[in-house]
Amino acid sequence: MNTAGATWRRLACAFSCSLAQLTSAQTLPIEKLDHYAINTVDLEKSAAWYFKVLGMTPIKKWDGVWLLGGAAGRVGIFQAPANAARSSPEKSIGFLHVAFSVPAGQLDSLKSRLTQGEIAFREEDIGIANSVFVNDPDGNEIEFIQYK
Repeated sequence: MNTAGATWRRLACAFSCSLAQLTSAQTLPIEKLDHYAINTVDLEKSAAWYFKVLGMTPIKKWDGVWLLGGAAGRVGIFQAPANAARSSPEKSIGFLHVAFSVPAGQLDSLKSRLTQGEIAFREEDIGIANSVFVNDPDGNEIEFIQYK
């Protein structure tokens, strides 16, 4: 069984139903992903990076928390305590990366912008799509994906 199938089966069991019982009529009334949230060691540095790379600007600022938004979506940036420990996404449970879809024919333009902005990136052909990965100042991985 593939990993995705195993994950869905575990989720189905967690909700005390089988995969056969899951239908579109039972899905939650969700429109879209509203935002994702990250912890940071430097709130202003992270906000500047998200503006530079994704064009996100502050929507609302609270004490120690900023909500940024733009055409790419929204991110909540939380100031982490000074003694917060970093964890490696590959070695922990939870968030691995967030991916933004790039319009057809725009991946090269995106790579040019990253290069001009001196933002390090890596490329990957995943078969069904081409991806460009960057890391924010705290090491959170962001993927830009263009399906073939």
